[in-house]
Amino acid sequence: MSILGILCYYWMKDVANTFSCWESIVGQALYRLVIVDFLFIMLGSFFGEFLSNVIGTKCIQSLGVPEFDVARNVLDLIYAQTLAWIGIYFSPLLPVIQIFKFFILFYLKKVTCSVWFFYLKKVTCSVWFFYLKKVTCSVWFFI
Repeated sequence: MSILGILCYYWMKDVANTFSCWESIVGQALYRLVIVDFLFIMLGSFFGEFLSNVIGTKCIQSLGVPEFDVARNVLDLIYAQTLAWIGIYFSPLLPVIQIFKFFILFYLKKVTCSVWFFYLKKVTCSVWFFYLKKVTCSVWFFI
């Protein structure tokens, strides 16, 4: 979240004085942030959770099977929602991209939970409810 504050300060101070159409520069930066965030969440889901499972089950068995990290995933959602709210003003299609991103990430998290985590039914129900709530709020926002 602090990186967004630093970027907003930079955008309002330096970019607004340098470029005549600074809104498009801010929109392009927000698109880049959304795409990079999506890629890092996907890589973290595939490789980070896979490595923690392998280390916990094969190398250091005292760690055990990893659990679904609710706090980290909620912070990822809050960051993505913040990008969408800031992006509404500078890039109108950014919330639509975020909705597609949420659908893809939901099914990605569902697959990784079913493959690498122990408490599948409890986690997928809560994640499904959270994403369903997020999508309905987004749909109502567009109506």
